[in-house]
Amino acid sequence: MSEPLPPEIIDRILDYLHNDSQTLATCARTSHVMLPTSRYHRFRDIKLFPRQVPALLSLIDSAPDFARAITSVLVRFTDWTDPEQVLAFLSRLPALSSFGMIVPAYQRVSVEHLAVVASKAPALTSLVLCGPGLITAPLLLSGLSMFRALNELSLQAIDVVFPSEDVPYNLEPPPHLRRLKSQESDGAPLISHWLETHPTTSGLQYLQHTVVDPRDAMQLCGMATTCANTVKHLEVVFIPEGRMADALRDSDFSLSPFQALESCTLRFAFGEMCVAQNESLKSIPTIVSQLTAPSLRTITVALVVDNIEDLRSLNSECAVRNLSPAYFEDMRVLDWELIAKALAGAGEGPESTRRFVLEGQGDKRTLDSHIRECCPTLYSLGLVSLVNAQKEDRWW
Repeated sequence: MSEPLPPEIIDRILDYLHNDSQTLATCARTSHVMLPTSRYHRFRDIKLFPRQVPALLSLIDSAPDFARAITSVLVRFTDWTDPEQVLAFLSRLPALSSFGMIVPAYQRVSVEHLAVVASKAPALTSLVLCGPGLITAPLLLSGLSMFRALNELSLQAIDVVFPSEDVPYNLEPPPHLRRLKSQESDGAPLISHWLETHPTTSGLQYLQHTVVDPRDAMQLCGMATTCANTVKHLEVVFIPEGRMADALRDSDFSLSPFQALESCTLRFAFGEMCVAQNESLKSIPTIVSQLTAPSLRTITVALVVDNIEDLRSLNSECAVRNLSPAYFEDMRVLDWELIAKALAGAGEGPESTRRFVLEGQGDKRTLDSHIRECCPTLYSLGLVSLVNAQKEDRWW
């Protein structure tokens, strides 16, 4: 009879199945040794409607240890029902660290619900507000000030309205708020300025911002005046509705003010092919050249394009684009000489740029040979790393 595998080896195997819910369910029923890890991967992130809360509570009543597996909850509200009734279950989740709220379409974010979340989960470190919805600036700051352990805030499709009354910047912000993610929301500049007005906070250290149109680009430029000296890790996602030039039009966009960076990730989603005629590709080396922070160690560039792999999109009435990571061999059309020049000037201190990561898919050898031939100095430094994009990390 063979010896059973050690529990730590079993846990390692189950870690590779973290996205396979059906297999994890089978493993959980197979052996009590597999139950804790299988349960953790299946239920650590749950999404539910308010009507599903009673079923969740019933499950917790029948298996109290189940609650310890839940670390993240996202509630999709269709209307603003009684917050005490809907959100009381949060107090029964001892491991809860992240909470997300999808607001009813085009309605105001309920501060009453935020207050209940803050009271039921005082140790919450991550908060996500998803729209489309809106909230006034005073109510947003008032609601966030109740989350004293908050470390990360994500605003997605939340419009912030600035009323005639003064914005209460005197409210004490969460003392540990360091990370901010913003997509289709004008709340990021408000949060950045709020933190700057309080010297007791250390300011933002991680910033993720999505640029779709010139308004988004101008918001990031505006935030540079308040957080450029504190942000160490910057991630900018470019998803232009048309050409890249249209998304940056009249914005004076530049990343050069961010002089405290240690890493920067640039993600580009272009609805065209990766060919020389794609004018948007020219923006990649231009933006890379704006990264001049002396302590910058890693620059990551991810590019997704229309590889025309699904020919049905060509016949669709709406011309739906099916984007996927660009093939490495196609990325030979990038201006590698300009990229090499930009990397040579990216950081001038002893801890200057040491790695340029390019995410894509396919055979890397053709692009590797191209870089060696056209940029021998860059190639000899060993700065460039070609990395396959992970399917589970879809961001576009």
